[in-house]
Amino acid sequence: MRLHSLLQRSLFLQVSLILATSLFLFIVLMQFMLQTSLVFRLFPSVMEPHARATSELVFLLENNTEESITPILLSSFSSSSRKALTRENFPETSTPSRLLSRAFVTKVPSQYLIGDRDIRFRMISVRELYRINERDHRKPITGISALEISVRLEDGSILSVLSSPVAIFGASSSALLMIAMGLSLLTSILGIRLAFRPLHRLETAAHSVGLTSKPFIVEEEGTEDLRRVTRALNNMQVRVQGLLADRSRMLAALAHDIRTGLTHVKLRLDQVDAKTAPLIMDDVEHMERLISDMLLYARAEQPTTEPELVDIFSFLRELAGALPYSISTDLGSEQFLTAADPNALKRAFSNIIDNAHIYADSITLRSHLDEHGLNIFVDDLGPGIPEGDLAHIFDPFYRVEPSRNRNTGGSGLGLTIARALLSAQGATLELKNREGGGLTAHIRFPSTQRVD
Repeated sequence: MRLHSLLQRSLFLQVSLILATSLFLFIVLMQFMLQTSLVFRLFPSVMEPHARATSELVFLLENNTEESITPILLSSFSSSSRKALTRENFPETSTPSRLLSRAFVTKVPSQYLIGDRDIRFRMISVRELYRINERDHRKPITGISALEISVRLEDGSILSVLSSPVAIFGASSSALLMIAMGLSLLTSILGIRLAFRPLHRLETAAHSVGLTSKPFIVEEEGTEDLRRVTRALNNMQVRVQGLLADRSRMLAALAHDIRTGLTHVKLRLDQVDAKTAPLIMDDVEHMERLISDMLLYARAEQPTTEPELVDIFSFLRELAGALPYSISTDLGSEQFLTAADPNALKRAFSNIIDNAHIYADSITLRSHLDEHGLNIFVDDLGPGIPEGDLAHIFDPFYRVEPSRNRNTGGSGLGLTIARALLSAQGATLELKNREGGGLTAHIRFPSTQRVD
C-alpha cells in the first residue's frame, strides 16, 4: 500500500519502475529462450559449436586404446555448461532431428565427420538435470534445461553430450539478443507513454485556456505531481473567470451610472433653445448606443441565461433567411448540436454579417465540418483590413481608418462583442484577409462542444 502511495506521488518512480520491470522481463525472456529448445529451433546455427565439440569428443574416444583414459576424457570435456557420459542404449524419449543433424554435416577437413551416424536429440528438464548432477556431482551442469545429443559409437555404446543452451550466449545468438532487446525497448516505450498520458491531456487543456471564456476544467488524474499541476491550472482558470466577472461588473456599473446621468440631461433639454436641442439629442443618443454596446460587451462573457440545444446549421439557415438583404449560403446538410444561447449566437453572427455588409455587397456564408469541429466562414469582397490593424481589430473601441468603420456610426465594439458572445458559447472568431481582396471571418466550434 505504501509503494502504491509513493507511485501515485512521483512520476519519476513510475518511470523507474517501468524501466526496471522492462529489464526484468528482458532477463526472463533471455533466460527462457536460452534455456529451452526454442533457441535451437529459431537459430539452427547455434548447434554448430555443439556439433564440433561432440565430433571431437567422438574422435578422441574412438581413437583411444586404453579404457582407463575414457573417464578422464569425459571429465575433461565436462564443464558448468556441458557434460559427457556414456550409456548402453539411447534414451527412450530421444528422437532424430533433420534440422539439428545438419550441423554435423560439414566439409571442414579438420572435423571428424559423424553426420552419417545415428544421432538423436532431446531436451531434458531441470528435474532430470538434478538427478544427473546427483550421480556425477564433480562437475554439475547449470541451467533449467539442457539439450542432450546422443551418438552411437563404433563399439556400440552411446555417447550422450548434455549442453546447456546458456553456453551459446555469444556471437551466434546476436540476432536473438537484438530481438529480446527490441521487445524490451518496445515494452518500455509503451509503458512510459501510458504513464505520461495524463501529462499530454494536461498539455492539451493548457493550450485550450484563453481560447474561449468557458473554463476548461481538467480532471485530476495521474501521479500526485500531475494532480498538483492540474489543480493549479484549474484554480488559475477560476481566478481568471473571477477577474473577468469583476471587470464585467465594473463596466456594467459604469454604464449604469452614465445612463442615469444621460437621463437627467434629457430632462433638462426642455430649457435649451430649439436650434441646439437636436444636436444635443443626437449626442445623447450616440452615447446611449455606446453605453448599450458597453453593457452588452460587459455581459457577453458572463451569460446569465441557461443554454439550449441548438443545431448550428438550422440556426444559420434561419438567420440568413431573416436578413433584410440577401447573402449566398453554402451550408452542409449535417447536424451539429451544441449547448448555447440562441440570442447570443444571433447577435454575434448578425454583428459579423452586418459588418461585412457595410463594406461589401457580395457576402457568402459557408461551412466545413471535420474531425476537429465545425468551421463557419463569412466571406466578403470588401476592401479588407490592413495587415498592421488585424492584430488590434478585436480591441475595444478600436477603429480602422480610413478603409473600414469610417463614418459608419459604430462604437468600435461590434466585432469585440461578437467574439465575446461566441467565446461564451465555446467558439472562437478569427479575421483574415482573403487572397484577391476581401475579408473572411472564421468562426470555429470545436468538436468538444458538439452534443451527440
